[in-house]
Amino acid sequence: MIDANSALLTPPMAFASASLPQYGGGFDIDPGLAGYGNAHMSIAPSTTGVDLSVVSQELVGVAPSGDAVIPVSYANQGASVAQNVVITATFDPDLIYVGDTSGFAPSAQKVEMGQLQPQNQLAGSERVWHLPGQAQFLGGGQFNISVRTTSTQIGTRLPITFTIAYSGGDAVALNDSFVAYVMVSNRVFLPVIAR
Repeated sequence: MIDANSALLTPPMAFASASLPQYGGGFDIDPGLAGYGNAHMSIAPSTTGVDLSVVSQELVGVAPSGDAVIPVSYANQGASVAQNVVITATFDPDLIYVGDTSGFAPSAQKVEMGQLQPQNQLAGSERVWHLPGQAQFLGGGQFNISVRTTSTQIGTRLPITFTIAYSGGDAVALNDSFVAYVMVSNRVFLPVIAR
């Protein structure tokens, strides 16, 4: 925010509104009744640099030898722009990558003898998405990954490790990776009693 003399009052931030728009269209920001006030929440960047993050659902259930859908969200919570952003998913050997809804064609790689090897068999592989464009402050997106398990052992947790990186150095490395688990489980259907 700036004052009448164009002096910067706050660091760069984004405003979010919790109210529906009064005149149609998207959400809007309504000024407060006094001074420079704003009646809504503001979000300050976590750092002046780049702070990329990737998250997913922590545990997803799947039937033995069944399919599961894992949501993936990524964002830049820092004030600087990130370019050449890459998301990597490393799958357990009992998981087979089926597809995703990102709209970007991921490259397939498999770790063999300490080196990444392109290959056709997708079980236990890595998928790498090179995201086009830039990740601005609070910019990001989400997509779903579909996997199939080859495991039939009930209770088995199969990890998928997600990492995010870009061509520069990330200021906050703690949120650059996330481990989601696909758990093999039986589905239980409960009866519905209607009166």
